[in-house]
Amino acid sequence: MGFRFRGFFSDADEAAMAAAVSRWPFCTAKPVVDPFRGFGLRAPDPDREADSDEEYERLLELPFAVERGLAEFSLGFPDATFVFIDADCVGGTCVYTGFVVRAGAVHLSVADVQPGSEPLQRLLQPLGVQLRSGYFAPFTRGYW
Repeated sequence: MGFRFRGFFSDADEAAMAAAVSRWPFCTAKPVVDPFRGFGLRAPDPDREADSDEEYERLLELPFAVERGLAEFSLGFPDATFVFIDADCVGGTCVYTGFVVRAGAVHLSVADVQPGSEPLQRLLQPLGVQLRSGYFAPFTRGYW
């Protein structure tokens, strides 16, 4: 069984989380207290949530709306860091891509498809996260 996450994490406060849910009401947001303080926002996974081909196609577009809109959204919270992550794990092998944005500017982009936790570590480092053995609590079963 695989795991797919498309969304972002931020060290912003509850007001930013509320604004994110207002902008992307089709997503699920959750406060994060460990390994950093802030919140995460997860877009729907069409592979797990679609009931029909039409629903699959509709849900497939939603993460892209978040990805395309995150830099602009971050302008409203200039002191916060936002980390968009696309995590695709199958059979124990995970691939992470994404970017880090602050005040509308992309500071880091990880686009190389490279298995392992090193790309995830690079993406999370601006939030002060130091991974232990590739473990990131928001990516564990049952978190979302």
